[in-house]
Amino acid sequence: AAAPPWVRASFANASRFAPGATSALAAALFRTTRRSSPRRGEQEVLTRAESSRIAGMQVWSWGEGPIVLLVHGWNGRSTQLGGLVSPLVARGYRVVAFDALGHGESDGTQSSLPEFANCIRQVVDELGGVYAVVAHSLGGAATTFALAYGLAAARAVFISPPADPRQFLKIFGAAIGINDDVRARVKQRVER
Repeated sequence: AAAPPWVRASFANASRFAPGATSALAAALFRTTRRSSPRRGEQEVLTRAESSRIAGMQVWSWGEGPIVLLVHGWNGRSTQLGGLVSPLVARGYRVVAFDALGHGESDGTQSSLPEFANCIRQVVDELGGVYAVVAHSLGGAATTFALAYGLAAARAVFISPPADPRQFLKIFGAAIGINDDVRARVKQRVER
């Protein structure tokens, strides 16, 4: 969705006259998360969960056995994958879901792909390892990043992962009205 016309006009003008400052502001905005309330039925799964905190993140767990970690996507929350809890517990798994930093009931207001991957690593390290990861959307990209940097899991299942997370920056840039130069600067800032 496009930003309001006044936001697009402001970013478009600022892109021409102050590309460095505009890219800093746009990068901060790009990393800012939005929280939404759980949908009807999502809260019910939490009534059977054990609650804990790991490094400022809200963590929920159900059942006993090999651990299956559920990873939500950008601007998501652990309850979005709640429909997987009962079937996995019934098959003898311990299911763990968490709200990444800046998401759900966890601390923070910003995140990024590497920070999301770090959240996964922190939870897995605290748990002492996992058997499998089931990840949705950007959670799939973050899991791939974590796996590339040493996360061990016997199985990984991705639900609608982005083919190329860099596309999000293109969409974001178009939505707020920044020019190609500023978008390139935002990309450098985000990558750094």
